[in-house]
Amino acid sequence: MSSISNLPLAQEYQYELGRLFYDRAEYNKALERLEKACELFVQNKQYDRYVECLNYVLRILVEREDFARIQETKESLQDLVVKEGVALGARTHYILGLCSYYREGQEQVAMDYFQKSLKMALEKDNKIDMCYAIYGIANSHYYFGRLEDALKELYNLEVFFEALHLPDLQISSLLLNGLIHRNRGSYDKALEFFWQAYELLKNNSNLLLYLNALYGLGTTYQRLGDLGLARVY
Repeated sequence: MSSISNLPLAQEYQYELGRLFYDRAEYNKALERLEKACELFVQNKQYDRYVECLNYVLRILVEREDFARIQETKESLQDLVVKEGVALGARTHYILGLCSYYREGQEQVAMDYFQKSLKMALEKDNKIDMCYAIYGIANSHYYFGRLEDALKELYNLEVFFEALHLPDLQISSLLLNGLIHRNRGSYDKALEFFWQAYELLKNNSNLLLYLNALYGLGTTYQRLGDLGLARVY
């Protein structure tokens, strides 16, 4: 009997299992499946799918604060570009931006990647890639303390979400909006965004986003002085 890795569409099987474990925050199992899917996508020269899968691998490594592995991932992606002649598309630049964003001292490099990603997405009129790039840019502005600039980018994203179904990115955008308003002391506005995210999560199985929403609610209620609700969340 042939192994699962040799079956048709095995990479999609590994990817979907990885996503399932990722949504349940079972990161060891998720990472094993997603890395296998990445390997199979490369073997089958499905480079767009490889980059998409790599996005989730990076999120797990970030959650673990495994910065050495993040750098290795960035180098592997760059090696693939050189060896296979893979075109550096908008989503690839977004991934490279993520790799840099989570390395100390590389924050401006990350911003450069995100801006390049947006430029390429605009040239191709790829609205989904535009959304990822804009979200990356908003995060970079947030890191640098440019909160008004971050809010402008997030407002642009809201327009896209009216037409595109990107639930994880939409929820992440709401959470970032909440953090910005919380840090500005606009607690009622922050709670509005955190509760919007919480409502969307009722139809979403991503445990990490759910925990981030609870964290946002809890810390905001704490800053409001409502320790009772803060303990609940």
